[in-house]
Amino acid sequence: LSGVERTFEKGGRAEAALKASYREKLLVVDESSMVSNAQMQHIVRAAERLGIPHVVFSGDRRQLSSQEAG
Repeated sequence: LSGVERTFEKGGRAEAALKASYREKLLVVDESSMVSNAQMQHIVRAAERLGIPHVVFSGDRRQLSSQEAG
């Protein structure tokens, strides 16, 4: 996601090309039980900026939990 943020900082054609490449895509985050609330929020915000219409978090509650809160 840091690469996405750097591209948005540059703006212009790079940002437009990045948005176009993600339009109408589905973002799947596997093993999301290991992702903190703050990390999930970061992922969702990045998806919104990229125009990704759907984000799916999948995981197993019986596996290891996140290292951070959430």
